[in-house]
Amino acid sequence: MIQQIADMLRLKKGEAGLVLTLGLLLMINALAQQVTEITAISNFLSVGGAAGMLIIWIIDGVLVIALTGFQSLVVDRYNRVVLVRGLMLVLAGVFGVLWLLYLLNVPPLINYALLFLVSEQQWLFFPLVFWLLAGDVFQVSQGKRLFPLIGAFGFVGKLLGIGAALVAPLAFSRLGVAPASILVVNIGIYLLAFAILIFG
Repeated sequence: MIQQIADMLRLKKGEAGLVLTLGLLLMINALAQQVTEITAISNFLSVGGAAGMLIIWIIDGVLVIALTGFQSLVVDRYNRVVLVRGLMLVLAGVFGVLWLLYLLNVPPLINYALLFLVSEQQWLFFPLVFWLLAGDVFQVSQGKRLFPLIGAFGFVGKLLGIGAALVAPLAFSRLGVAPASILVVNIGIYLLAFAILIFG
């Protein structure tokens, strides 16, 4: 059965573990990013309005330019596996800080604005480093065959993220848990991704 699935997916010996590891990393980031983005936008619009969203988009554009420049300086100087591991821990730490801000009763407008900015950097920065790592792991001929399969995990992660963003508010209200608990979930998600990268 397993061999039939491997044959159907055109996996050769030794590739299944790598594809699964990288695919899970991409899926986890896509899931977390989608949940973060939907939560941030919907809540920010309710407290800050459309005009506030325009200001956030301007700030986001500046951040994108700055972080892209930073990424180009850093990405070739360090081991790509170490970079992705570090990125997992940084994202877990960032969500920890956002959770702390929530506990300190920072105004929701600021919290959701920061959450949106983080989600945009998740969308931009992680894939840049991830696909460079994937390019290092596989030869060109392997990449042509396996990258679409790995990319499919990201698509599944997006669908799961959309579903989770729809279900989470209902689940949290029934459990009597604060909506900001999604931040704790994201911390756990990125720590899981860190463990997958180590053991995978």
